[in-house]
Amino acid sequence: MTMAFRFGATPAYAGIVHDRVDSLREERLGGLLTIGEFLARRYEPAMRTVTSAHDRLQETLEQARRAGELLCTRVDTPERPFTKTLPDLPKWITAPSGGLRSPVAVLDGGGRTRSPRKGVLMLTSSVTSQPVDVYRTRLAARSQVEPRPHPVVWGERRPGPLTAEQVAGYEERGYHTDEQVLDDDDITACYTAVEEITDRLGEDPRVVRETSNGAVRSVFSVHELSETIADVCARPEIRGVAEQILGDEVYVHQSRINLKPGFGGGPFYWHSDFETWHAEDGMPAPRALSVSLALTPNLETNGALMIIPGSHKSFVSCVGETPQDYHEESLVSYRPPVGTPEEEDVTALGEEHGIDLITGGAGSALYFDSNCMHASAGNISPFPRSNLFVVFNAVSNRLRSPFAAEQPRPEHLASRARTA
Repeated sequence: MTMAFRFGATPAYAGIVHDRVDSLREERLGGLLTIGEFLARRYEPAMRTVTSAHDRLQETLEQARRAGELLCTRVDTPERPFTKTLPDLPKWITAPSGGLRSPVAVLDGGGRTRSPRKGVLMLTSSVTSQPVDVYRTRLAARSQVEPRPHPVVWGERRPGPLTAEQVAGYEERGYHTDEQVLDDDDITACYTAVEEITDRLGEDPRVVRETSNGAVRSVFSVHELSETIADVCARPEIRGVAEQILGDEVYVHQSRINLKPGFGGGPFYWHSDFETWHAEDGMPAPRALSVSLALTPNLETNGALMIIPGSHKSFVSCVGETPQDYHEESLVSYRPPVGTPEEEDVTALGEEHGIDLITGGAGSALYFDSNCMHASAGNISPFPRSNLFVVFNAVSNRLRSPFAAEQPRPEHLASRARTA
């Protein structure tokens, strides 16, 4: 009752604050913020958090109430004493359509017990169920921003290519960069492989093209289509970083080449990869990371990746139901209608953490957490930007059924057959 009262009183107090600020009739002094502007940046996000927490609490209470009903059942029987000749009863019984109303009784060694009420036999058992989804998304009404309940660096700090300081930086920011991970020969070999793959596949679901001009936008599953790229992905300085951060053996969840040719490379809107992989692929937890290997210089002017550092510590849910075969639309859309965070949520994260523009020379690498909020602008410069992406998922984090889609996406977008 106290919590409900406080949640209910908060909007009233907020209204008082706004009324009193309005009564000040402030005027801007130089370049300084007014009190109203300061509150709009700091106070309003806090109020949205309160509202979101209240809505989430109400939903949780309703789910708990329904779960409580599903944990018990009642079977009406003729009024007679029980004996050892009573036939074995099933371990659970489906309740009638009227619902499950009786409280749970404790089982005896035979899996049955008498209710205090005459003629009522109470049955219950531990029923295996799906784990609670702590990353609910594709919601019907409004988005939610929740603290991430899982770690960023998993398990005990194990040795690997990164120093302890670099691991700590990754844990704090959500990403790590390194130069000269690939040499010129590697880059040439990867480009040759991509050209051969593209020519060989032709019109294929693994080749995604720009809607504006038909140029190749992405090529998926490249590690399975090219031994050269597979060897690159398996190197200790690439795969080894994933195993060090994720604290487990890993496998390639997805690989792709993203191409942004000069003058025509399209943008990739703000998103969290994990939100998509959780909703549409069934990835249980953000125990995955991406490695972006630059095949060309990534410049401030040719659509380099933007990351909100620290955003990986919050899960931003999205609004809208996932349509059937939605990947066919989302992969070619510059701003997908579903699976895209609300502008106010991205704004709040940007104001809190800032935005980092990730640049680097050809051969550089970016390692980033699967839950980082990131995006990249289109490329209208004359200079192409091409990157090889490989996503590593922990073997213990294998995909399940999608959490917010009817069917999983195709194998070339989310590997299920291979987990080694």
